[in-house]
Amino acid sequence: MGIGHRWTTTTPEYIAAIKYIKERKYLLALNKVQKLVVQRLTELSNMNIAQTGYSMRAHISKSLQTRSKAIQNAVAVYNAAAAALDPPRPPLDWQEIGTYQFLEQFALLQDTCHDVRGKRWVEPAVRACMKMRLRICRAREEVERLNIEVRRLHTAIRDERILFRRVRDRLQTARDPILGAVLEFIERRQRINNELLSRIHQVYNLDGFTGTKGPGIRLG
Repeated sequence: MGIGHRWTTTTPEYIAAIKYIKERKYLLALNKVQKLVVQRLTELSNMNIAQTGYSMRAHISKSLQTRSKAIQNAVAVYNAAAAALDPPRPPLDWQEIGTYQFLEQFALLQDTCHDVRGKRWVEPAVRACMKMRLRICRAREEVERLNIEVRRLHTAIRDERILFRRVRDRLQTARDPILGAVLEFIERRQRINNELLSRIHQVYNLDGFTGTKGPGIRLG
């Protein structure tokens, strides 16, 4: 085979290969723990969704029990691989992992095959700025949407008042027997609309209001 020199335990290539094998086993074990923890956190979040029915909650609960056993086995494999490194990595405690509610609490996931510990977004201050920027962008989108909805509500109230006036005049002219019930309904609706109009004008008077004040024109 043309092998002129055999490796020994002191050969640099042998040492590098053994180091690579240990690190590879460590990263594979860490990836397994990562996958199971993410799945568990996802199922925990689904348990808290209001629309989740009883049968689905029961199914998720059984899945969590199975997942917990799988995580314990994966943690044992990880601890063995971490102890074989030079220097050894700190072991994982299953009891601590079991209390995690958010992925950000699992700081060890930064040390995966694609090490992200050197990225700027890993820094707490940078991550806080990123979150704040996203919140500001969503708030601006919400303001634009609410500017439309406020004017749409104002337009609907104005059009409903015109409709009530027409219906009332027509029933009075025809001396329709349902006039009393209709007037009662109109009075109740107008009390609600007056309260809404009060809130709408409060929105119009807010500092920094960027929408158009006053009702619009209904299409259709």
